[in-house]
Amino acid sequence: MQKFYKNKNNLELRLNKIYKKIISGDCNGCGKCCSESVGASFVEAANIYVYLHENKLFTKELLEQIMKYYLDIYKVRNKCPFLDEYKRCILYDVRPLNCRLYGHWTKVDYESNLLRLKNEAIKTSENLKEEGYLIPKDYVDFQIPYCTDFIGEKYSLSQRAILYDQLIKIDSQFIIDNNLNIEYEDKGIVEHIAGFLFNTSKIDMLRKQNKISAKLKKRLVRLAGLIKLKKL
Repeated sequence: MQKFYKNKNNLELRLNKIYKKIISGDCNGCGKCCSESVGASFVEAANIYVYLHENKLFTKELLEQIMKYYLDIYKVRNKCPFLDEYKRCILYDVRPLNCRLYGHWTKVDYESNLLRLKNEAIKTSENLKEEGYLIPKDYVDFQIPYCTDFIGEKYSLSQRAILYDQLIKIDSQFIIDNNLNIEYEDKGIVEHIAGFLFNTSKIDMLRKQNKISAKLKKRLVRLAGLIKLKKL
């Protein structure tokens, strides 16, 4: 995606304009909020990819962790692969809006959102079950609890909605301006990055057909570590 690079500076400015509207709070660094790969927009994910690429953070180990996480989607809830051994985020400077807003929710709003996510997980599980793919119950039931340790300003539903609307606008405009054959998707960072690195359609098909054996998984993880990075 050379088109992203051509617009990189402008897109970074627009993303940071949104991010700067969130007043930083006090986090104890427990890392519980990094128990999964959070959702990110296309432009956010592309910005993250470029950041990791330019700062030489795409190590063999990280590429393998990304693949492990990707292959375990709908099977095991792994921690975000961008969390290091000291519970620090290696992409903290370019982390997406979802990460930046964590802790800024009121408890009522957060628990209401957990219920929404649970219903979505159940629906996804039922849809995949009809296709012959079973998602483990503990995967469906998994949820990150409300953080009571974070100290900072709380944002209402309407305040958060304004920020997300601005994010969608950036994505939509970029997609339209560059005539990209994709839709706005708030999917996980790992899913986005995996899609930038390799063809995920075949892997998704094999996953739904339950054809990713332990041996194949091991091979795919090893191959991920050998990927030659491309410039977006």
